[in-house]
Amino acid sequence: MENENINIKDVQEVISLIGKLNDKQKEIVRGLFSGDGHFNSELNMSWFTTTSRPLADQVKLLLRRLRYYFNSSIQYREQSNRLPIYRFEL
Repeated sequence: MENENINIKDVQEVISLIGKLNDKQKEIVRGLFSGDGHFNSELNMSWFTTTSRPLADQVKLLLRRLRYYFNSSIQYREQSNRLPIYRFEL
């Protein structure tokens, strides 16, 4: 393996970019939970539900990437023509 010089300025730019991406991702989560979610001030807990499996997968990935502690569950409904509900608690 060759020894390459690491430019500190480049490293700082990458760290800055990652911070900006995390800020944007946090804003996406905040928007989802405040727009389509529910907040209970007594429990200091937020809920977000969706019937979209792709959106649920993306939300789960985003919450994990941001290292948020959350619970997720799937509610299957009795009517066969109804989509399952994906629920996130944060």
